[in-house]
Formats: sequence, C-alpha cells, structure tokens
Amino acid sequence: MITASTIIRRLSLFSLLILFFPFFQTCSDKNIIENPYLKGGPLSEITQITVSTSDSPHPEKITVEKVSLAKDSNSIKEYHLSFDELREKKLTAINLFNKRKSEMTSNGYELGSEFLKDASQMIYLPFTIVIALCLLSVYLSYKEKFKLIFILSISNFCLLIIPLILFYMAEYLEEIAQIKFGYYMLLSNQILINYFSFKEFRNNKNGI
Repeated sequence: MITASTIIRRLSLFSLLILFFPFFQTCSDKNIIENPYLKGGPLSEITQITVSTSDSPHPEKITVEKVSLAKDSNSIKEYHLSFDELREKKLTAINLFNKRKSEMTSNGYELGSEFLKDASQMIYLPFTIVIALCLLSVYLSYKEKFKLIFILSISNFCLLIIPLILFYMAEYLEEIAQIKFGYYMLLSNQILINYFSFKEFRNNKNGI
C-alpha cells in the first residue's frame, strides 16, 4: 500500500518535471500574426475569395481578393495566384506563425531563469522562487517535514497566481490561451501536495 508520505514525495518530484512543460506564451496569437513577417500575408484572415477566369488569358490563374484584418481593416488587397501558389503561401505563413509561437512559449525553468539573467525583470521573480521552493519540498519530503511542505505548497500556489496578475497588468496576458497546460498542472499538483501534506501532518500530530 502506498503511504501518504510516498505520495507527497512523488508529487514533489513530479513538480520538478512539470516545470519542463510549456507554461506561458509571452505574446498573444493576435500580436504574433501582426508582426512584420506575417502581417499582410495570405493567412487565415482571408474572408472573401473571388475567382475570375472568363477574361483571363491564363485559365489556371485566379484573382484572390482579401480583406485585411489589421488596423487598416477597410483596405482590400489582391493576389493573382494559382490555387497551388496560394496554398503554398498559406502553408509558409502558418509554419512561420507556429515557429514564432513556439519561440514565444516558455517553460517554468525558462521563466524562472529570466530573473537570474536580468534582476530588473521582477515580474519573473515569483517563478524563480517557485523553482527554489519545489526543490526544497523534495528535500523536506524525504525528511518527512509535512508541516513545512504544507506551508511551501500554499506559498507556491500564491506565487503562481501573482505572475498572472502582473502579466495582465503589464499587458503581456491578452488571451487565456497564453497560459499553457504546464501552468495548470503545477497549480493542480500544489493543491494535491497541500492536501496530502496537511492530512499527514494532522495524523502525525494526533499520534497516528
């Protein structure tokens, strides 16, 4: 039978693994699309396509009429492309978008290291502290210091909420999709650690 102390130890170790997962995308999808490399390209913002082949000397050519969704939303751009050319341009734009999106997404360790690289980036300090407390929790789990682990799990949960507020205030957080699954996993893991450590502390306190 797996004891509560073993569960706490495994959850504490799992926290260190979760920190490798994607945590936060520092730029929204909208801003990525509007960067100079993607803005104006025939991506998913194509809303109107007009095919005209009757007057064209080259039947394989089409006229693609695109309404821009950028700030100049009233402007209309035209592309004289074949279907294959249009598809190729869209695939190129989508691949570049996905690449930029991946570059703007950081895991927990990367977010924590930002403060170590530049101490003026105080917004990332909570992540640095979370990493340190996760390491300390692993050590304490082997020492079976359940009260301290309980306190650390509460501290970690609060420290993980603070950056979201700061990111929102700094306008880094514009879309909920910027918060990645690693963030939710670590929050959930801290709740589990909190529950089991409090339960074990209370049982030990009662002499069980």
